[in-house]
Amino acid sequence: MCGFRQLSNFYGEAATTILYSIYQCFHPISKQNERSMNILPVTLSLIASFLSANTIVGLPATITKEGLTFGWIIFTFPISMFLVSYFFVPVTYNLKVVDVFVYLELRFSHVMQKVGAFMFCTLQVIYLSIVLRGPGIIFEELSGFPEEESIVLVGVVCSLYTALGGMKAGIYIEAFQSITMFLGLLVVVITTYSTNSTDVLQAAMANQNETLFFQTEDSSKYSIQSVLIGATVLYTAIYAVNQSQVQRYAACTSLKKAQISLWLTSPGLIIVIILCCLFGLQMLAHNIESEDMDKAVGKFLMERIDMDGVVGLFVAGIFSATMSSFSCGLSATNKVFSKNLLPKFNFGHRKTEIVHSVIAFLIGSLCTGIATLLSQGILRASLFIYGSLCCPILGVVILGIFFPWTNKNAVYLAIGITVPFIITYYIIQQNVENWPAINILWYGPITVTMVIIISILGSKAMGFQDPSTISCNLLSPFILKILNKSPKYQKNISQEQARMWNDDKESTV
Repeated sequence: MCGFRQLSNFYGEAATTILYSIYQCFHPISKQNERSMNILPVTLSLIASFLSANTIVGLPATITKEGLTFGWIIFTFPISMFLVSYFFVPVTYNLKVVDVFVYLELRFSHVMQKVGAFMFCTLQVIYLSIVLRGPGIIFEELSGFPEEESIVLVGVVCSLYTALGGMKAGIYIEAFQSITMFLGLLVVVITTYSTNSTDVLQAAMANQNETLFFQTEDSSKYSIQSVLIGATVLYTAIYAVNQSQVQRYAACTSLKKAQISLWLTSPGLIIVIILCCLFGLQMLAHNIESEDMDKAVGKFLMERIDMDGVVGLFVAGIFSATMSSFSCGLSATNKVFSKNLLPKFNFGHRKTEIVHSVIAFLIGSLCTGIATLLSQGILRASLFIYGSLCCPILGVVILGIFFPWTNKNAVYLAIGITVPFIITYYIIQQNVENWPAINILWYGPITVTMVIIISILGSKAMGFQDPSTISCNLLSPFILKILNKSPKYQKNISQEQARMWNDDKESTV
């Protein structure tokens, strides 16, 4: 068990966070231009807002059980960022809508906006609950606190931080938190590598019963196919339609800077994943075992690190990653919930801030309560919830951008079939023996494919929508070029281009 001196960095980080949030509560920052951010802080914020304790704790723990197969995910980041930068961002950025669900309303209907917003809020509540469990587990291992009490402690701190001032902390604070996260992970990796990398790799292979770098297709383990395909779809969904990420690069001063910030996010994610793999490899080499896979990291820190401050710096890094992910996610959830699902109220600016803070704290408290009930591995749980709720939204946006003839009623049908099906299948898979199992990373590609196929077949049965009735800036430039070659639509599209900005500006007010 670690004493106060070893965890002093963590306690300092927690105290600073609370004091800063209180300061922000009573000293509101001046409102900035919605698109005033530069590339570097946005890039660091994009890295920090998603790489939470789920990655820093869950990935090394996964490597101790399954080897380095999951590390192949580093090859999916450039592909995902390319797809997001050149196929999705030009549409959403040029619309000048920070709320991605406004696009669903403009392209399909108000009902689709409500459905998408509800799915996002549900996703975020569950995901943020999973985020809280990571530092709670580590704090229990290091301080001796029971896991539930540790989760409640971290949850209360995160909820207070977000409700009091974290939502106004902004991108620069998240950039600072990403640096703290990186330093904490880097120091632990450097400290634990007392031998050279070859010795560690040989020891890891000696303790690994199966192949270290390659796994066969097994529902209980990650394979190269599932990682490369599943993670590409998953991260495309996260950075294309997840409001927590969209609101970050939408703050850039130009479309080109938004695209560059996404490209630079890729090497940042790769570096963090490599550090996590090196950490997990070190754990595997020392044959660290634990009944709860997620507790293996805490056990390794207790057994192998005795330098004052190193453990505290690592916990501070986890705490910063959690704080950034939680604050960003809770802020996005609050905005989406208030704007899309709550009735409109005419409050003054200060009263509106108070209402948003209360809602944020209530959502944070709900996440804390759910976190105490979770038991599954945090990495797998995160992948499932994104695959079953975020990826279907990606499917809808793909239909909106690339398939202008899609009927909105067919999209309703596709969502109504896909989401209940994949969740039901997962529940059965977890509880019924000999049921045909699907690797958790395949859920994303399956849900995206189902939404697209069912929507296209449903549109054919119900009647295709006339593409000329859709405003041009709701479609991909690639699709516009195809339609412009058709004499049937050329005249209508030209008329739309002449008036599209005024129409959409009025629609988004």
